[in-house]
Amino acid sequence: MKEKVVLDVPFYSQNGDDVPEEWHGRACGITVLKMALEYYTSVLQNTSIRIPDVGKLIGEGVAMGGYLDNVGWKHDALVALAKTHGAQAHRAEFKNDKQKGVEELQQALGRGEVPAVSISTDHTDPRTFHLVALTGYDEKGFFYNDPARGATEGKEKFILYDDFQKVWRGLAVFFGR
Repeated sequence: MKEKVVLDVPFYSQNGDDVPEEWHGRACGITVLKMALEYYTSVLQNTSIRIPDVGKLIGEGVAMGGYLDNVGWKHDALVALAKTHGAQAHRAEFKNDKQKGVEELQQALGRGEVPAVSISTDHTDPRTFHLVALTGYDEKGFFYNDPARGATEGKEKFILYDDFQKVWRGLAVFFGR
């Protein structure tokens, strides 16, 4: 495995102008999907992927029953939306073996996939859920884009592996080529 991988995943904020205001606090999953779709079209120049704006993605996700109030975006719905727009995707669960999950996340990043991982929102309360896009790793931890933040403080954040395992819920959606 490579010592360091960092993908140039575009950053979008779930609080941006292209996100309907009533969804600002709830659009993390859709915003991460948009980041992954943009990555595959701009960086990898995959022209088979179609990218609507975040508002349209939200509408499509809600129409398929993909959002649960007080819980968030269903991972199966994010997979379905990615496939609808021409990207590959699958979900995985590592609740019983987070170390294996970390290895799978690293391998996916090494293949150029963008994993979305479910973490506790404020890194302390396991009853709150939030999705971030992993964008790379090194020997100490993961790099990630956090859509709840602005571009300056949300792009290419870093978390040590020990800290990641504490806040990660063991759930991931892998967006691929």
